[in-house]
Amino acid sequence: MQLLTLHWAIEPVWRALKSFDPESGDEPELPEPAAHQHALLVWRVGLDTRWRALDDNAAALLRAMLRGATFEQLCALATLQVGEDRAAAIAVGALHGWLADGLLRAA
Repeated sequence: MQLLTLHWAIEPVWRALKSFDPESGDEPELPEPAAHQHALLVWRVGLDTRWRALDDNAAALLRAMLRGATFEQLCALATLQVGEDRAAAIAVGALHGWLADGLLRAA
């Protein structure tokens, strides 16, 4: 799993290349590059590569978790992002997503 900081929107090009049929003989139609600073999460499930762009809040939570943050620390970070009312729900949602995606495993 890698969390990348990107300065360009590569996802539209990636989609175009993945859907390209080389047997058609046509060159793929690639979109123009567009500046777009964002975080891109890339991971594998078996031999299948998966990826998705993350908003700033989700990327900050994942970076904190990768640094070894506790659940309490994740909640504190979420409180700064969305306020105290929703912080625990945001942290639990993030953990649930990481588990569902297979990003977390027992040590």
